[in-house]
Amino acid sequence: MEMTREGKYIIAINGGREAIYGIRLAAEFLSRGSHVHLICKDNAESGVSEGALKEQTDMLRNRYPERFVMENNRDYECNLYKGAVSFDAMIVVPASIQDVIDINDHKTDSLILKTADNARKQNRRLILVANIDRFTAENLETMLSLAKEGADIIPAAPPFFHIKSTLEDMIDYTVSNVLNLLNIDNTVNPKW
Repeated sequence: MEMTREGKYIIAINGGREAIYGIRLAAEFLSRGSHVHLICKDNAESGVSEGALKEQTDMLRNRYPERFVMENNRDYECNLYKGAVSFDAMIVVPASIQDVIDINDHKTDSLILKTADNARKQNRRLILVANIDRFTAENLETMLSLAKEGADIIPAAPPFFHIKSTLEDMIDYTVSNVLNLLNIDNTVNPKW
């Protein structure tokens, strides 16, 4: 049963180029009345703080001031780091193989990693949008270990098998896959 509902989501952005996935996902959640905490990894902060992506985060902050929060990945005193914030799901987008390994190893030396660890400990939904270009046996075993603990792992792969007209259509396709995992209605790529 699909539904549209309000919720609280943590979106962790890793990588400047792929930050658009996280921004687009945040916009989808916010348009549905949800609360979003956005955490940017250090190398992603340059991508979010410049140009069009800064404009988009500023627009989200201005449009949804009570429901959109930008978090600092090095803030070890915030409530997210302490595990004191309840949330429905955490989405790491994109998740490099190093992110997947660090999350699997329970590393906690950043807000992203600590929040992912808290999600696992508190049995909260953890979705990793994997941006992995080489699937070695070790990489697959690491992803399998997380999947056995309940994490969802989907590829950050555009749908080249569908005829899509724009880059935005391809981004929306990946975003809709996350929404489908959370049983949230969407018109981009509805569940079969």
